[in-house]
Amino acid sequence: MALCLEYQEGPVCMLSYSWEVDSPLKGLRISRVYGRSGSVAFESNGLFMATSGRRWRIHLPGLADIQGYRGMFRDFLGAWRERASH
Repeated sequence: MALCLEYQEGPVCMLSYSWEVDSPLKGLRISRVYGRSGSVAFESNGLFMATSGRRWRIHLPGLADIQGYRGMFRDFLGAWRERASH
């Protein structure tokens, strides 16, 4: 999939995504987002995130929710509760 967006304020975004590309890390996939002042690289399951630019940081959230189910259910239930209260 390829998606190109031009924001009203002027920036342009290009998103490319494919599951057809082999993963050299046996299922771990590294994604990257580039900007004018830096970039962020992250493992798509949430194993790590690294930022570069003005400040360099590495964030290692751990393996507690490696498949993301806990986060997805928390988000889903929060959205459901918010909708139910309206």
